[in-house]
Amino acid sequence: MEQPGQHLALDFGVGARVLAIEPIPGTFAWLTRNIAVNGLGERVRAHNLGLGRREGRLRFTGGLDTVNHVLAEGESAEDVLEVPVRTLDAMLDGQSPTLIKMDVEGFESEVLAGAVRTLADRGLLAVIMELNGSGGRYGSDEDALHEAMLGQWFETLRYRPFERVLEPLHGARSGGGNTLYVRDAGRLAERVRSARRFRLGIGGEI
Repeated sequence: MEQPGQHLALDFGVGARVLAIEPIPGTFAWLTRNIAVNGLGERVRAHNLGLGRREGRLRFTGGLDTVNHVLAEGESAEDVLEVPVRTLDAMLDGQSPTLIKMDVEGFESEVLAGAVRTLADRGLLAVIMELNGSGGRYGSDEDALHEAMLGQWFETLRYRPFERVLEPLHGARSGGGNTLYVRDAGRLAERVRSARRFRLGIGGEI
């Protein structure tokens, strides 16, 4: 299954209503099939577009599988896709998400620049991001982005799903993988503790 080059999903609270943003057409097709197969059409709204600091169009790589991304200035690729782009604030149109999961291959600063109202909304409890240095291709300062998130009253944690443990990082980023930026860690810990468990197809529960 082709993986996304820029993907964002938002949870609007109990019942897990989701707004999914996916710019790569092939990946979007798999996403919509997955939604249909699992009977989630009433809970998940999917949009085939990208996100940025302003509305317009962006050029994406289309043939790099798990590392498809927005083309940086001066970058070339064999398979290039031009995709419509909106801001996250405009997409939400006043809705208040509980959780944002962002996988945008280094484009985090640009996406969040179009999400000023969303980040300021205290109903937003958590943002999950992987800051792994790929923002450098766009001239993004990931240390500055991290500090800006802390300045929005988020603290950092790491989640261990099998143990259902939220591990405080005391303002540091996760050493590998995703960092969980959280407001009101106690409230989130209670949601994690009380949520029903799910059986995995590979065995075990989380």
